[in-house]
Amino acid sequence: MEVETPFEPTLQVVENGVSSSAARAANSPSEDVQMESESLSEVLLQSESWPSSLPSDWVPIIARDSIRQRRQGPQPPFSDVYLAGMPSKRRKVVSNSKHRGSVSQVISDRVRQAVEASGVGTGVSNDGSGAITGPEQLGQAAAGDQALQQAYREHVLVCLRRRIHSDPDFTPERFPNTASYLLK
Repeated sequence: MEVETPFEPTLQVVENGVSSSAARAANSPSEDVQMESESLSEVLLQSESWPSSLPSDWVPIIARDSIRQRRQGPQPPFSDVYLAGMPSKRRKVVSNSKHRGSVSQVISDRVRQAVEASGVGTGVSNDGSGAITGPEQLGQAAAGDQALQQAYREHVLVCLRRRIHSDPDFTPERFPNTASYLLK
């Protein structure tokens, strides 16, 4: 039996399991669907026992779902509204990981933390010549760099734009201020 939907891989189920070929849809599929259909045949070949124990029309659906679950992106950060509904102890733990403050403060803190985590420059002090020799001085110098601050702002905007374009829950009508700021 063949199950066929547009832009979805189709499978030909045979008596002893699933055939190794996944057919492409008639229309030209996107790169994701191409990867999905290639991965689909790999998944089915790797675990040959489970398809035979299910109804044949369930196999492509379950295989596609398992692939999608493997390719899920990381959990986005919790919103402030969601955090407000948490117990205070849990909220404190989660919100301590958020960086707050001005752009220069965030840059300074992150550069200092990166230098300290790498082990470079620990225990080194300022030699009095004005040279940057420690994590604190490097963080302060980075925070004062206007080009770095502008690059940081632009990167945040790019990330936010990418996020709202890929988020199925975002609609410009529901969030007009966000849309006017990010989609200009």
